[in-house]
Amino acid sequence: MTGILWAIVAAIGFGLFQVINRKAGRRMDIYQATFILLLVSFLILLAASLLLEDLQLLRDAPWSAYFYFALAGLIHFFFGWTLVRASQKRIGAA
Repeated sequence: MTGILWAIVAAIGFGLFQVINRKAGRRMDIYQATFILLLVSFLILLAASLLLEDLQLLRDAPWSAYFYFALAGLIHFFFGWTLVRASQKRIGAA
């Protein structure tokens, strides 16, 4: 798939996610919603990696690459999305 198609898919997915996340999260705990988001994102990333990419690249990657990838994911999802959920709960969709 070309970069433009991936960008369109990502934009549509992000918009749908924001609408669904706002409606679904009204009565849900912020941290619970973040955990579910992490879990779903992990499963999607795992499926996409298994289906679309050359897994030999993952076998050859140094452990520091996994560490930094996990750290970036933790910062982005846990801190970033937890704060987004908190703002959505207070004032509405971002």
